[in-house]
Amino acid sequence: MKQLKDKRKIPRKEKWLLYKYRLAHHPQCQYFSEHVYHLTIKGKTYDLCRGCVNLNLGLIFGTFLVPLILVFLDIKSWEAFIATWVLFLFTPLGVFINLPRKIKDFFRFLLGIGQVSAIVTVILSITELIKGWSIWSLIVCIVTLVTYFVSRKVLMRTRERRNREVCLNCDQYYLPHCEGMGDFPNKLTDLESSEK
Repeated sequence: MKQLKDKRKIPRKEKWLLYKYRLAHHPQCQYFSEHVYHLTIKGKTYDLCRGCVNLNLGLIFGTFLVPLILVFLDIKSWEAFIATWVLFLFTPLGVFINLPRKIKDFFRFLLGIGQVSAIVTVILSITELIKGWSIWSLIVCIVTLVTYFVSRKVLMRTRERRNREVCLNCDQYYLPHCEGMGDFPNKLTDLESSEK
């Protein structure tokens, strides 16, 4: 790489983009190949985490969809709460059941919409509490927040444990870095030393 040879200061954004693992969130190996989308822009290939891409697409879609629903329908916090639960229920199915990848991608998309729905549920609950005290609005708000944070923690741990097990069972696990990491750690070290 030419950039490594000249001694100019490498911009942080450029340094970050060189490390493909950061965008993919998974090692670039055969064991994680179906966890990654390969996007080619101007001849450069970027590996992007499929789960994050689908989640963010769901967030974007939900950001436009939910306000439209609120404009045309008079939704109460408990109705938004039910919609949030329905959208969230697909996530454990995608984590705990071995489903085809495209179905898991769709479930992650629904999770993005569900996160927007959860925010709306909390906002509607608080609005209803401000308008007049309601124990149900308070319960909906608390249960939504607790469910979101607890389920996020449990599901993230489960996924991390599965990914770690894949790496632990790999014959390259005890190397300083595996082929899935490529030579990116070395490139980053070279970049940092060229800045000094």
